[in-house]
Amino acid sequence: MEVLDTPTLIRIAKEADATVIVDNTWLTPYLLQPFRRGADLVIHSVTKYMGGQGNAMGGVVSGRKDLVGRIESAQNWLGGLMRPMDAFLVTQGVKTLPLRMRQHSRSARLVAEFLRSHEAVSRVHYGGLPSWNRNAEPDAPKGFGGMLGVEWKSDAVHQNLGRHVKLMINAVSLGDPVTRVSQRREEPDRGIPARYTRVSIGLAAGHGEASGIEIHVTSPRAAQKRLRPDRGTVARRSKSTQTRPDPVSPVSNGKLSAPTSAGRRPASRLLRRVRGCIPRVRRASTRPAIAHFAGRRAGRWAPRPRELLARRRVLSSMRIRLSRSRSWTYRTPSVVAVMFQGYRRVCGGTPPTCRTSPTSSGASKRTDGTGLPASDVLDSAGVPGQHERRAGSGTCVLYPTVRNSTPCGTKRAMEVEHFGPFLEEANMWVTRAITLWSLVLATLAMGQEPFSPVRPVVEIEEEVYSYEPADNGASPTWCFGAPILVRSGETLFASGLETLADAKPLHNVRWMLFRRDAEGWELQQVDPVDRTREPCPLVILPSGRLIMSTNPTLVTDPERRAGPARPEMLVFDAADPQAAPRTLLPEWEGQPSFTEHTYRLFGADAEHGEVIMLNNVGYSHKEWALWQRDGTWATGRLMNVASRPGDLHAYRPGYNWHRFNYGSVVLRDRAAFVTGCVSYANWDRAGEAELEEILAGQTARNRLGSLANRRRMMFAWTPDITTTPFSPWLEVGSTMSNGGWLFPGDLYVAADGTAHVVWYEGPMDRRLRDEHFPDIELTHAIRHAMVRDGQVVHRATLMEGGEGLGSELPQSIQPRFHITPDERLFVWIYVGGRNRHGEPVAENRMIELSADGTPGEPMSVPLEHPFRVAFTATPRGGSPPSNTLDLFGIRAGGPPTTLCYARVRLDD
Repeated sequence: MEVLDTPTLIRIAKEADATVIVDNTWLTPYLLQPFRRGADLVIHSVTKYMGGQGNAMGGVVSGRKDLVGRIESAQNWLGGLMRPMDAFLVTQGVKTLPLRMRQHSRSARLVAEFLRSHEAVSRVHYGGLPSWNRNAEPDAPKGFGGMLGVEWKSDAVHQNLGRHVKLMINAVSLGDPVTRVSQRREEPDRGIPARYTRVSIGLAAGHGEASGIEIHVTSPRAAQKRLRPDRGTVARRSKSTQTRPDPVSPVSNGKLSAPTSAGRRPASRLLRRVRGCIPRVRRASTRPAIAHFAGRRAGRWAPRPRELLARRRVLSSMRIRLSRSRSWTYRTPSVVAVMFQGYRRVCGGTPPTCRTSPTSSGASKRTDGTGLPASDVLDSAGVPGQHERRAGSGTCVLYPTVRNSTPCGTKRAMEVEHFGPFLEEANMWVTRAITLWSLVLATLAMGQEPFSPVRPVVEIEEEVYSYEPADNGASPTWCFGAPILVRSGETLFASGLETLADAKPLHNVRWMLFRRDAEGWELQQVDPVDRTREPCPLVILPSGRLIMSTNPTLVTDPERRAGPARPEMLVFDAADPQAAPRTLLPEWEGQPSFTEHTYRLFGADAEHGEVIMLNNVGYSHKEWALWQRDGTWATGRLMNVASRPGDLHAYRPGYNWHRFNYGSVVLRDRAAFVTGCVSYANWDRAGEAELEEILAGQTARNRLGSLANRRRMMFAWTPDITTTPFSPWLEVGSTMSNGGWLFPGDLYVAADGTAHVVWYEGPMDRRLRDEHFPDIELTHAIRHAMVRDGQVVHRATLMEGGEGLGSELPQSIQPRFHITPDERLFVWIYVGGRNRHGEPVAENRMIELSADGTPGEPMSVPLEHPFRVAFTATPRGGSPPSNTLDLFGIRAGGPPTTLCYARVRLDD
């Protein structure tokens, strides 16, 4: 379960000119793409998560053409072939891979967090826990799958665990909907510690989501009293004893007194009880069926999974199956499919020759030409058969090269499997009885309370003001992550822009301040002397101070287009907003070169009465200024995102810093949290050489307008901005894989310090796709991530649409958070496109998020005029949490130069 620094290991291997092969079975391509990190070959066992049901056998190897070509050559002379039914099952299962992997990862993280704090557990091994994975990469996987390990404090707990699990299976497998546990012996050479249990978390079952595991620990001596001294089976009562087991009592401090054992049930009742949950095996002959019962639990027979079905005798053998199939056509992933498991004969030597000869009974006897004695094995129908075996052979299964809708032709299939060690252990489990009432690990409850319903009620929809376009690259909503709407009690304040007819761009607008009370909206002030380029965000403090961030130009020549500017804060009295404001000038270190391009972030800590501002300086960094509660200033800088090997600057080729823009800042008791997006000219499939060919001498901005785009969503934080530097930048989202673009939405920090980030991801330009990348699907999505202690602990897609996903499209490039007084967290979005009936869709929706990031069902906000872009009265700007959703922005169907307001009450 050790989490390795994959990029570093790949870099070291590349420096040594070594071939890098990554087994990605546990994470799957949905959670991790090793090719993006430089791997040469990637191997998957599709028997696990890719198939998803545990009913198919296979594997995939994909990678560089030269390496895969060598594997194809070996496959040609070995003659391996995947069974058609296995290929079909895998292609069906892989369709739900993203959904399943999200649930596996989410459930495993919940279970791991629960176990980590339990008194019976010494340590939990799981990549999603910061306590275990302390060196998470900036570009960590979307999740860490469903596999976790547990170290127990007590030897007795570990030794008896397999006998006392309920609703789980004691078996060594993974990747399907069933949760399994497996005790492991201590093996220091392999890194397996003492008292170690491996757990494969399955999918959620029943209503709701994963909420944890209940662990009941009893006295080992009390448990032993319930066991037979010879075989450890449950002690049986007399025939007159009541047979129904006692209900399990609630847990109290992790302990549970051992209840009494249960008696036997009649066989007919046992069969009725398990009917419908026993895996059925289709038998090709009248051979005897294999026992489906593997032990007795609390007086009832319990079904066991197919991998544990075995005859009572130990089967140490191997299977060779020869088959001839007709040509068929089916679909598989567009990769070369080849599997190796425990192989010994792939890298040289003579492949075994096989022939079929009649036996005395008339059945076919299959030999490999060695004359070795035969032994009983399970044939393809799952029943005993006669086959020859080669001692010491491993598994060697090779699949043909299969591409979409490609006839595979007539092939000869050969599978060689060694069952010995596994079936010997399985036979031991089959013969072992299981004790229920000394319960150690029980009740995987995959559910939690559903969201209580909320009904949005629209109270007000109105226009506020209209403006003339300034043609300066900005607009009244161009500050994006910085708030321009704040609430104080029943009063609202909004910042606006007025275009100056006698001024030339870029400095040709001035700020306006509006107030709304019971009488409606009213303009309070406009800038009487200065000019600026960008909108001026607002924050408000409980003391009644209304603070505006401004950036007036210092250019006096009316013909000069751009030049220096002076960041400052204006302090208004919320009780008398028409009074002249007081000007605050930050005390910067040195003389930063501020211009009209600020890309500024602005936020307030209302509880402690402090305000923070970050203003851009060129492409290198942002200067920050903190107005402290005592009226003094603290200042510093936050460097932009450093360039990585292969990165191409979107606007300054060869420059080493990439500016982050359009983000948000949250300030809480000197802890600061920052988000933003970063632009690049390159992406995974378009490096420098590809871009030169596509651009044909033109600039990225001129060529279809989408080669230089925002492609990485970044996050940084500091626990105390006055004493501790910001953390290294952490990537929470990216469109580097599909060449699309993204845009920041909102940032919220919960009471426990967990940062919630939401953003929009859009597709590449359609013309660019059609001309150069026709295989890429154009999609729109709203993404959500949670960051705790500097690590991404959760990622989710809240809504997605586009090619192959549906025609309802999340088109809000600025999804917003809304927080209620009881800390319920909602995401506001705009949805366009068409519904499943082909009717146009244009509406706002809200999605509630649970504390662990689980989204609820979207609910429609019944606005007559929905907003395409809107600001909310957010706690980032000092507005208190509220049961009223305030929206201030531009309507989807209205004039793009009119700012409107809506008030929505959230009723329980």
